[in-house]
Amino acid sequence: MKSKTTTAAVSTTTRVLKIATCPTLSAKSTLTYHVGYRANAEVLFRIYGNSGGGFYSNDWIAVSEIERTLGKQTLISSVSIQPACKGKSANTAGFVLAALKQEGLVARSTENPRQYIRTPSEAFMASVKVLVESGVDLDPEQAPASKTPPVKVAASPALSTSKEAKPTA
Repeated sequence: MKSKTTTAAVSTTTRVLKIATCPTLSAKSTLTYHVGYRANAEVLFRIYGNSGGGFYSNDWIAVSEIERTLGKQTLISSVSIQPACKGKSANTAGFVLAALKQEGLVARSTENPRQYIRTPSEAFMASVKVLVESGVDLDPEQAPASKTPPVKVAASPALSTSKEAKPTA
C-alpha cells in the first residue's frame, strides 16, 4: 500500500506544516510523518516513510476523524484507531499512533503497556497554530530537520482540540 502517487494531488490542498520522525511503537524502525493543515482548520497526520519493511498508506488522516473513531474510549491501541484508517494498510494505524505519541497526544498507559491514554492537546494545537499563521508549507520530499524530541504531558480523558483551532470534518 506504500504509494507516492497521491502526494501531488493532495499537496495542492493540504499544507505540510511539519516533517518529523519517531520510532515505531515496537522501536524496530523509524517513521517519517507529516503534520498537515487544510484551509477549513482541519489538522491531519500522514505517514511518509518507514526505515523498516512494513507497508503503510501515506494518505492524510484527519485528527477529527481519529477523535470521532476513539469516541470516549479511555484506553486506546492501534486497533482503536484502525477504523479511521479504513482501506489502508494494517500497519498504518499503529504508525499513526506512534506519531500521535511523539506529538504528545497520547501516552503509554501505566495499567497496560500495550495501550495508550489520551493526553491534553493544547500544546500541540498551539504549535500548529503558530505554524499555520507563519504560512509554512514544506516540501513533502524534504528530510526532517532533526529528530523530534518526545513530549512529556499529563494524562487527560480527551484528545480534543481547543475551540479556536478545532479541526472540522
